[in-house]
Amino acid sequence: MSLLNKTWLHQLLVIVITTLILFWCLPELFLNLNTTLINMNGDGLKNYYTMIYHVRHGEGLYFKGFAYPYGDLVTFTDNQPILAVGLSWLNSMGLPAGEYVIGLFNFFLLISPVLCAVFLYLIFKHYQVSSRWSIVFAIAVALLSPQFDRIYGHYGMSYCFIIPSIWYYFIRYWQSGFRLGWFFVITVSIFFYSLLHAYLLVISSIFLLCYAAVYFITNLTNWKQHIKPAGAVFVAGLAPVVLFLVFMWWADVYKDRVTVPWGFTLFRASFSSLFYSDRSTLSLLLPKFVKPGPFIPEGFAYVSFWGVFVFTFVIIRGLVIMVKSRKVSLSPLTVLNQVDYRILLITGGLVFLAANIFPFYYAPFNNWSDYLFGINQFRATGRYAWVCYYIFMVVMSLFVYQKSNQLKSNGKRMLSIMLLVVYTGVIVVEAVEIITINWKNVHSKNQDLFFKNNTLDVLSSINQKPADFQAIIGFPFYGIGSEKFSYLGSEELFFWSLKWSYETGLPLVNFNMPRASTQNCSDILQLISNPLISKKYPEIITDKRPFLLLVADTAKLVHTEQAIIQQAKLLYRSSLGYQLYQLDIKKLLTLKEELLNRLDDDFLMRKQTTDSTVRFIDFNYGFKDFDYFVGEYLNEEKVIYEGKIVTKPDSLIEISMWGTGSKNFWGAAAFRVEQFDSNHVRVEEHFSSENQDIDIVKKWYLLRLQIKKHHPKNTFKITTSGHRYQYCNVLIKPASDTITVFDKQAKVWYVNNRPFKRATE
Repeated sequence: MSLLNKTWLHQLLVIVITTLILFWCLPELFLNLNTTLINMNGDGLKNYYTMIYHVRHGEGLYFKGFAYPYGDLVTFTDNQPILAVGLSWLNSMGLPAGEYVIGLFNFFLLISPVLCAVFLYLIFKHYQVSSRWSIVFAIAVALLSPQFDRIYGHYGMSYCFIIPSIWYYFIRYWQSGFRLGWFFVITVSIFFYSLLHAYLLVISSIFLLCYAAVYFITNLTNWKQHIKPAGAVFVAGLAPVVLFLVFMWWADVYKDRVTVPWGFTLFRASFSSLFYSDRSTLSLLLPKFVKPGPFIPEGFAYVSFWGVFVFTFVIIRGLVIMVKSRKVSLSPLTVLNQVDYRILLITGGLVFLAANIFPFYYAPFNNWSDYLFGINQFRATGRYAWVCYYIFMVVMSLFVYQKSNQLKSNGKRMLSIMLLVVYTGVIVVEAVEIITINWKNVHSKNQDLFFKNNTLDVLSSINQKPADFQAIIGFPFYGIGSEKFSYLGSEELFFWSLKWSYETGLPLVNFNMPRASTQNCSDILQLISNPLISKKYPEIITDKRPFLLLVADTAKLVHTEQAIIQQAKLLYRSSLGYQLYQLDIKKLLTLKEELLNRLDDDFLMRKQTTDSTVRFIDFNYGFKDFDYFVGEYLNEEKVIYEGKIVTKPDSLIEISMWGTGSKNFWGAAAFRVEQFDSNHVRVEEHFSSENQDIDIVKKWYLLRLQIKKHHPKNTFKITTSGHRYQYCNVLIKPASDTITVFDKQAKVWYVNNRPFKRATE
């Protein structure tokens, strides 16, 4: 056998050529692997932090960097658990994994499309493509992979070799007669991938499950002969899901996560997601009528400039054949006539329906998604369309290769070669353009801010060290992930808090994690509730050391945060815009007692008001005990007030209410305020989510919004909304007033609509 015909040499060529093209596109990343963060914003920065922190400072299956002292299971932190836990173990064994974790992180991302091209090469070889063109097709399809887009933030989902590897293992599984060895390879591989990111589990499994279903349905006439292979593929797709569920049941100690998250019908795929890319010049040349449906980035699975033409050609050809034969059949609509290819294409179509979640975004089906437990945990269903991308691109390449061979057999060799060169050349050009545009749009040039200005030097300059503190609290506070209520903080504080945490090893009280424990989030967020509200969090802290309070973007601080800062000791003011304080969190408990002591009954009685601007609505709900609410249960909007609000000219009106949501479902109560002029034309609209104050009692939270009345004759409409929500104690008052009310039945005093003190028995 000639050296040039050896398979290993062809795979080496695939690796070298793919790597060189990637280097051409991303030289900065290649040359600065250990000192480059691809994305320094939002999820991109957070997903670097969760990996780095766990490798350097963590151990085991629980991530301790967020939500101190609770932490969370690594699978809920987007830190590629199998890599984070493995590198953490190596670091604990004395190997310098922590020192080179950023470089290893980036290396794993870059090697992914290289491995993708290798597996695609093996797939093309299986379908009888010559070695030369298998190499070219594989590189082109790998570089255009929509998964590679995820290296700009959702790193765990960027591993574009995942689907081709499962496809190749499936081919070997089928060829082996469904031997247990290849079944084991598929099951373990998908489970391993699930520990990079849980979406990879669903995407891989749905490919095999849909293939099994299509294979069986298309062979119903002889079902007894085909039930065994269909069943073998079905079990191979289901087994890793069962294994993952068993792992989660064993590993997860928090059982109060929201099981029906928000957004299941929102992030889906569309035809536009397949046939259009806003980063490809060639795609922009296509007319609008070939790009039906909304362009939804989460469903992005662009199948190249040629995709539209091949799709249109196949549809027209199929319709012509059906008209001539006067028979309705799916067979003429396939690109190639081989049975295996037809099953693949129909599988791709079925996966696309799953990615499009048709018809669950239409009434009445849109209400059914609440009951799809497990499936609706993966709300960005558009990502399933990545399976469609690989199937469509492989089959389309096979189609072009077949047409090229037909031209060659007809004596048109040069035209045959030109067809293949133009086809693959256009794909590679588009891929390079998309990769480089993404890099320019996302990559931050300001890397020095993260890698310099060492925080340990700052602490040393003020005679402090990380061991003097137990954790970091960042203000403006951010707490994201409960699916019930979120506190967004600011980008500036987010950046500094992650930098300080990973460099000092101090965990953050703040958190940014998907599907976090509702109770843990509630306990932590209650820290920045009104001082008059009892707080559970300070009571569970047994460590006597103070907290390091990190404050940035002071313009966004709310009054409760300012009150806490006043209880802290200033340590350091940075020229970069942040301050450090030392905070004894137990002082928050004494702060409440101090405030209560200032409010005696005579003061409260004097402040009671009969002003017509004050309105309690549905006050018959409210507090049946000091910290227990009862509210009206709704799953639809309700107008709770409509009419005039009497107030002084140009004064602010404050509207507030308490709300919550059902235990297992996303969201809680919210409200909308509309202001209308004398002609009933809406002149202003505000939502309670615009306000950043948050007061929490148990799992209820206070929504508050301040607005200005623009004309004496204007009227207002207040509407509650939410998903399986409750609300109570709606209060409308002048923003500058403090309203006190005594509930005789419960014997509880309210300041505004907060309970704060029992009457003396």
